Amino acid sequence: MKNESHLIEEWLDHCFSIGADRVFLIDNGSTDNTVEKVQPWLREGRVELVTYVDQHQQQRHYWNAFSHFGIRTRCDWLAIADIDEFWVCKSDETLASYLDKQTGYDALYVNWSMFGSSGFDAQPKSVRESLVMKSPKLARQTKCIFRTFLPVRENDIEVHNIRNARPWRVKLANDEVQLNHYAAQSREFWFNVKLTRGDVFYSAPDMVEMTSRFDRINADATVTCTLLRDRVLAGTRT
Repeated sequence: MKNESHLIEEWLDHCFSIGADRVFLIDNGSTDNTVEKVQPWLREGRVELVTYVDQHQQQRHYWNAFSHFGIRTRCDWLAIADIDEFWVCKSDETLASYLDKQTGYDALYVNWSMFGSSGFDAQPKSVRESLVMKSPKLARQTKCIFRTFLPVRENDIEVHNIRNARPWRVKLANDEVQLNHYAAQSREFWFNVKLTRGDVFYSAPDMVEMTSRFDRINADATVTCTLLRDRVLAGTRT
């Protein structure tokens, strides 16, 4: 995470609402008050934090954090998520309850559901409640949830993939799980925050291309999806 003060509290609240036992955070050198906002969860012991300031080294940071926190011996499953990614079961059960039933699988993949800014210029108070317009098609990119015995060396945890899973124990779970990707939360966020970070691997984003991408995401977001908003407003577990 980097400079996520506008979203980190909502994201952590969501993680625990879907049944996470613990959240491991990687701070990539935030200069806002993101880390300050995390402090209550750190004091409770529900969140653990490590800081790696090297830029554009996301995959290496994943492995270093996995080793640093001893995740293999402490957790059965690990979901990789950026702060703008929200996992949610399509049924009423929690993600944790759903994973308990996946005895025949070691890795689950879900494609992004790409959400636009729903016309917001200023950052909304809640992305889950406010952003409801998404693309009718799933994105090509996936994220995964995997059993923690799978990664055994650096590079096994990739940005969008986990290595070492046997093909017959891998499941594409789009029918049961949705991954809301709030990439374009608002015009304010896109141009004042996202454009200052650079890419996962490279710095200096192309301003013309990034502006065009923001417009494309919103042009594609033509379908209303209130799955997560309705769960939040109803006060149910997701």
